Amino acid sequence: MKPDNTQTQIIRLTPDGAQPNLNPVLEVISGNVMDIGQILPVGRFPQIIGRDPLADLSLNDERASRRHVMISELKKIDGKSAIKIKDLNSTNGTTINGKPITEGWCQIGETIGVGGILVLFRLEDAAKVRNMGTHLQLISKDSLTNTYNRRAFDHFLNQEHEKFRASGRPYCLIMLDVDDFKKVNDTLGHPAGDEVLKRLTQTLFSGIRLTDMLARVGGEEFVILLTNQRSAGATILAERLRTAVSTMNLDDLRPEFRITVSVGIAECSQAIGRAEQVYQVVDSAMLEAKRAGKNRTIVAAVENPGTPFPDASPAATAASGDILAS
Repeated sequence: MKPDNTQTQIIRLTPDGAQPNLNPVLEVISGNVMDIGQILPVGRFPQIIGRDPLADLSLNDERASRRHVMISELKKIDGKSAIKIKDLNSTNGTTINGKPITEGWCQIGETIGVGGILVLFRLEDAAKVRNMGTHLQLISKDSLTNTYNRRAFDHFLNQEHEKFRASGRPYCLIMLDVDDFKKVNDTLGHPAGDEVLKRLTQTLFSGIRLTDMLARVGGEEFVILLTNQRSAGATILAERLRTAVSTMNLDDLRPEFRITVSVGIAECSQAIGRAEQVYQVVDSAMLEAKRAGKNRTIVAAVENPGTPFPDASPAATAASGDILAS
């Protein structure tokens, strides 16, 4: 008997032209570099696009309003998917294919203008959409704390510094580092250490404005970019955050367990030519807070970025609730 050399193939047959598992999505195709490539699967429930971090498609472009536009309906028009777009009284308006609208329908292949952002309505494979979402998260966000990562922070800092050089609009950096964090991991274990960092970021998020940017730039090191802010206001906020962290309830991890942070502040200055120098100054301020005893805030003197700390004088330090004068 001859051996059976036949091979069995199972082939899924689909009608000509059929495209299985395609979902309608919105994709940011131009505008802020941190927004380009974002994908929003479109469903049958209302969705919001805007600068609000809680928006379904959250944008980083300042020309977008916090709640800029709403997708209120998804249906077929002439056999093609279409979404109903409604402008939410935005400052800079909404367009469909370049034409200003207050309300209208956007079909597959058409674009929506939101501030300085252009969004394309198209079809995409469902599995690819999931992979894209994961990839974009890895590009700009820290997976543990859901804060921005160092790459995204550097982008925003350079962008803000260019605005300062062009218009003089001030900004400040606040850097916070958890004191003796190694002891947290050694005493409670790394899973508990991760939980501490998550709760820390929740506390920080609750104390800052929507226009402020929070990023994790090291293991237990965070930085906040405060737009349109001077050092006096940044100091008040930093002290409020430092106190809030020191009073966080962590009793479920260990009774009476508490953490503290050392904080540095730097304000942009004409004496500083590059954004990375502002970062270096705030990092030095935070390290000086560590050396001065931890659980305190130090404001850097940015007029001479090479030597911001002649000493750790009381006028340059705040601890245990004292508000420091810049």
